[in-house]
Amino acid sequence: MTRKTARVGWVVDVQNDFAKRSEPGGRLYVCDLSDEADPGAEAIEPEVVRAVELLRRHCDVMVYTGDWHALEDEEIDVESPDPARGTYPPHCMGRSAVAAERLGAEIIADIRPENPLILDRDASPEEARAVAENAVANGQPVFVQKDRF
Repeated sequence: MTRKTARVGWVVDVQNDFAKRSEPGGRLYVCDLSDEADPGAEAIEPEVVRAVELLRRHCDVMVYTGDWHALEDEEIDVESPDPARGTYPPHCMGRSAVAAERLGAEIIADIRPENPLILDRDASPEEARAVAENAVANGQPVFVQKDRF
């Protein structure tokens, strides 16, 4: 079997809950908590958009990763989140039954892929291989849903 090689562009966790200060998102907004003047992730959004546009022009396949949580995930602690223990408040709740909570798990609108193949966080190695082969064969983006970093 001849394998096709492909240039792959990776976009890691650029989701509303991390990258947007307010709705939709903001549940675990990335910023310097010790500096109230820090604009946080929104300040670099134009550069992220430019970088993703460059990747799209020069890569054969784009892979986007994203946290895709449910309340019962080990990383989620509603009552006493503690990053030192690897637990965080609810964020990127892609498995929530509440539609408004799922919005935080979406890739930010300006770089969101169109019709991506979905690699479910519980996919088997065989399913992952099939998604990868399909993505390379068709130049289709992939969204990798994950429950831990």
